[in-house]
Amino acid sequence: MNIELLLNESPNSEELRMLRTVIIEDNSAERENVLSFLAQLCPNVEVVGVASEVNEAVRVVVETNPDLLLTDVQITGGSCYQLLEQLRHKNQLDSLSIIFMTGHYDFNNATQAFKYAAVDFLVKPFSAKELQAAVVKVAKQKEPIQSYEQLSLLIDFLNSPQKNSERIAITLIGGKIQMIELSDILYLEAKASMTNFWLASTTHAVVANRNLGQYVDILHNDARFFSISNSLCINLDYLQTYDHGEQTVKLKECTQALYASRQGGQRLRQYLNTQNTISKSKFDTLKGLLSRFWGV
Repeated sequence: MNIELLLNESPNSEELRMLRTVIIEDNSAERENVLSFLAQLCPNVEVVGVASEVNEAVRVVVETNPDLLLTDVQITGGSCYQLLEQLRHKNQLDSLSIIFMTGHYDFNNATQAFKYAAVDFLVKPFSAKELQAAVVKVAKQKEPIQSYEQLSLLIDFLNSPQKNSERIAITLIGGKIQMIELSDILYLEAKASMTNFWLASTTHAVVANRNLGQYVDILHNDARFFSISNSLCINLDYLQTYDHGEQTVKLKECTQALYASRQGGQRLRQYLNTQNTISKSKFDTLKGLLSRFWGV
């Protein structure tokens, strides 16, 4: 990598606010790498503390009150979940921007949590330019890059990774973050490179600045959400009727019919047939038990 070229392309440091920064990394080689990148490319960063395990990290953050925390996801003595939980209890999250660093070994679980909370992260090994871009994003904003609600959602997800989240954070046009209850979503609709969130509680769509495919990927473990075409993903909890001949879907709380693709309609019919079979099987089992108990 041409460090000199990157230095020449660096943003004007006068345009960026100074960031008092703490680094949490238990791998000494990777920690030195981050320090080197910051020293070379981020003149607006002042490293005020370094830690390698959870309790030490909490102490350093409380003592230095930094603007920015650069933290690995997995650290000695726990993970960033334990770190964030302790910082939340000490009221240290309100004014703190966090850049998460994750390795491939914890990629799936961690990234799913980050996506639900709409929190940016760096995947190791990252380049100096990637780190610089993340720091510049923080420095250009007066407020923390994540809201308290986003970090709370992230903590809850990391605390119970096997449990479906009940909320999702979406990034609106202009960069603002909005928290949405999953139970309020009627359906998601592709709109060019953006996504319309149609909700039961509003008459207008909430427009997210990410494409539908990204949200389908985030929600793929939640059985409530079903893609009926490349441009529509419905919440099955609101499903009222499906006409396979017309390939039309009607949802509760929704006045207009939605159209499934040929493939999406076939998959929806198969899913509904499977659910009907399961329901009939459960009914027959219950009927058999009652017959044995009551002798009917």
